[in-house]
Amino acid sequence: MTLRVSVVIPVLDGRATLGDCLVALGSQSLAKSEYEVIVCVDEATRDDSEAIALRAGVTVLRLTDHGVGRVRNAGIRAASAPWVAFTDADCLPTRSWLASLLAAVETAGTSGEAVLGAAGRTIGYRSETAAARFVDRSGGLSAERHLSHPRYPWAPPGNVLYARAALIAVGGFDGRYVTYEGCDLYTRLVAGAGGRMVYEPRAVVMHRHRVGWRAYTEQQIGYGKGYAQFLRAHADVAPWSVGREAGAWAALIPVAAHAALAPRGDGGLLARGSFIKRSAQRIGFVATYWSPRDRRRWRGAGTLGTPGTPGGALARKGLVARLSPWWTPWGATARLARVIRTPSDLPLLLRIGWFVVRVPSDMERLHLDAFLDGLAAAARPRASDPWSSRDRIARLRAPWLRLPHFRRRDTCYIRALTLYRFVDGGSHDVQLRVGAEWFDRPGGVLRGHAWVDIDGTVLEGPLESEAHARLQEIALRPSVAPLMRREPPPARGARRR
Repeated sequence: MTLRVSVVIPVLDGRATLGDCLVALGSQSLAKSEYEVIVCVDEATRDDSEAIALRAGVTVLRLTDHGVGRVRNAGIRAASAPWVAFTDADCLPTRSWLASLLAAVETAGTSGEAVLGAAGRTIGYRSETAAARFVDRSGGLSAERHLSHPRYPWAPPGNVLYARAALIAVGGFDGRYVTYEGCDLYTRLVAGAGGRMVYEPRAVVMHRHRVGWRAYTEQQIGYGKGYAQFLRAHADVAPWSVGREAGAWAALIPVAAHAALAPRGDGGLLARGSFIKRSAQRIGFVATYWSPRDRRRWRGAGTLGTPGTPGGALARKGLVARLSPWWTPWGATARLARVIRTPSDLPLLLRIGWFVVRVPSDMERLHLDAFLDGLAAAARPRASDPWSSRDRIARLRAPWLRLPHFRRRDTCYIRALTLYRFVDGGSHDVQLRVGAEWFDRPGGVLRGHAWVDIDGTVLEGPLESEAHARLQEIALRPSVAPLMRREPPPARGARRR
């Protein structure tokens, strides 16, 4: 049979869900010869997602690109079928998913009208938590809802089918996007390739929504960043201003009041979830749209996000840079938003800063054993695993070490002590290590290092801590052998033996 559709799955650390997704794709009602599955593994992947895909017998692309847009583009280039379907590693397509999407575009094509593609219905999979139920009840991934948007319709890329020729014609996804690349792609497809988009409710994909509010908040901050990038790329038709920004923040006041007065339980779920969603998106939007760095990244982007076309009056005049220094409320908010991703990040940021301030004096004041015992026994924020805890601490530690008065403290010792103090090791064995490195040069050079180990492997530290022939570890609490133990000094007037 002829190959009809290529399925592209971008993967970044998808070990927990990728296997189930590939099993679901292997059970499609289409004949195996009518579709192919291409798993595109992001270069930043740290788990065995690639091995899982290889065991499933699908095509695997190990990429040197990072970012979901670039990764999907690699899948488009590798696709051999005239239609390309997209889903994600945390999705479970139903058995008739591909057949329903193909039937929808083929039926729509019989009218003689050009067909751009089709989008299906996405529902939650085991939406047992409040955050997951909110996504279902609010229609967060509803293609029918998003395609009916009066100004910027689009289809969520976790359950969509596009003509490969149209994707190639517009250059695929824009790899600069953090999120919102699907909306940008659809906008450019409609303007560049044209054609009708079909909604097919029988093409069902089940999606694992974010389980807790913390993960959901991080996701929505990312959506806010992507929306800001979308407005930058389409500045000619979607202008933004300081006044519009102030209005967007003012619109949150009644939303917050409604959430505060809403009843507990599912009765007030929509009100509370809407406030979390909109406030998180505003934080992400502010951090990106008003960022001089991100503005330079999108400078010259016009209606279709292509280089060389005007990028909008606000970007050309440089007004944002003049109105957002760090001491202004919006400038401070933008800088904090780059670091603060959840409400609990703010108190932890302050605790880490206080620790960085006090650690030199504490080490001078306390005996080393007492100091280390205090670090080991201190309360620390809970985390799902030590690696995510490490990444969070590094993110909240970095702003302090960049301050002018603290730059001298940006050493491996302060970084290791801070990580050891706040990391949640769970059931793992977390140890603080120090070592010295000797250089054979005239006069000799001795260089010290500090790092944190987890179960015998480096959790964070300089490169020398992972592999270096000259590095010798120094025991922080050496066990003194009897022959090396010094006797106490004799009392005054006593004779030495």
